[in-house]
Amino acid sequence: MWRIFIESLIGLILLFGASIVGYEYLIYGKSDPDLVDANLKVEAFRDVMNHVAINESDERAKDLLQMFATKTHRLLDSMPETELPDEIAQYFHEQPGTPYLLDDNDQLWLKFDTNNNYIKMYDDPDSELLQAIEFGDQVVWLFFLASFVAFSSGFIWFLSRRLRVLEKTAVEFASGNFDARASERHWIKLGKLNRKFNKMADEIANLMVNNKALTNAVAHELRTPIFRIQWQCEVLLDQVSSPELKDQLQSIIEDTEDMETLVDELLYYARVERPDAVVHLENIDVAAWLQQHESKWKKDLGVDFSIYVDPSINIDSALNKANHPDNYVPHMSNVDPFLLCRMVVNLLSNAKRYANEKIVVKVQSNEEHLVIQVHDDGCGVPQEHWASLFEPFYRVDKARDRTSGGYGLGLAIVKHIMLRHSGKVSVCNSELGGACFCLIFPHKPAD
Repeated sequence: MWRIFIESLIGLILLFGASIVGYEYLIYGKSDPDLVDANLKVEAFRDVMNHVAINESDERAKDLLQMFATKTHRLLDSMPETELPDEIAQYFHEQPGTPYLLDDNDQLWLKFDTNNNYIKMYDDPDSELLQAIEFGDQVVWLFFLASFVAFSSGFIWFLSRRLRVLEKTAVEFASGNFDARASERHWIKLGKLNRKFNKMADEIANLMVNNKALTNAVAHELRTPIFRIQWQCEVLLDQVSSPELKDQLQSIIEDTEDMETLVDELLYYARVERPDAVVHLENIDVAAWLQQHESKWKKDLGVDFSIYVDPSINIDSALNKANHPDNYVPHMSNVDPFLLCRMVVNLLSNAKRYANEKIVVKVQSNEEHLVIQVHDDGCGVPQEHWASLFEPFYRVDKARDRTSGGYGLGLAIVKHIMLRHSGKVSVCNSELGGACFCLIFPHKPAD
């Protein structure tokens, strides 16, 4: 977002510069009114001094000119034509009827009719008054530019404040909270953008709700025909005597059982995906809870399975918190035991599918989070798939067969259960060589 604001500020500055250039070209492109006015004043001044020199005396004109130069903090020099700079001499030679010149350095050159010498009048470099005027002319544009930048920065901050509110709502909506809407209060909204965003959010939310309702309804309706196919196959299985027909019927029954499992997964995913899904939180000792299931999971997995609890987790929380309050690490966390079991079983089933010989569950805790890690020594997951791994029906291996197993919903279910616990699930490379899935629970989940 800041890049947009910086680009806008640079664009405003460039526009300001282009406006100044356009103004200079429009006003001073063909003729410079200031220069014309200065030349007229110089001509009138020379005519007055020349009139004094003719009617009174050349010395009187010089005295008046010196008095004028002194009061205006300028200096006078008198020099013959032979000592004039080349460009000045050339000008007077080409313009014999114009005995005065205001050059590019604001130096005034005069010649009286009664004197052959030329008079040069120029600013006194030691004059404090002229130095202050010059400094003011140089700084005024800097102050003007600084004021413009300050105004632009304030306007951009004002705009960014409203954009951040809208951005926060968009992120919340993208995270799955389809009830999130941008405020339409006049001191927060950004023109009609907030209203248009809310309209878009309503349409997307309705589309998602209808899509989920359709999926849920289809999954429910599939239960009946699947059950009928299973029942009819089982009836036929008892009536036929041919071994080939029995094998075919048994294969059909197995396929319908896979379909039934898929329907159950879809229905379960639809339940946990809802933002208002009920979660029964209990303050339990997660490490002890996992160790209670260790023997059962070890038997079901059929590989080298172990649970490792970080020694920093204090088992006797009351005693250790009283004796070591500075080093106390909480080991209790608010979780739903049923949903926790579902998540761990899903991760263990996934690890079993790819592990070679070993699966390890680690439990760690700090003041803010409790972490459950599931490691395996399998082939791992390429990093380019990590961001999409928890999307429904996403599979690293695109081949779907019974040897690979799974329907692509297990990790998606884990993700939404963690969202219900105000936590998150992530994947990384395991120290065993395979993949490591992490369940990160906050000790105090949001309401």
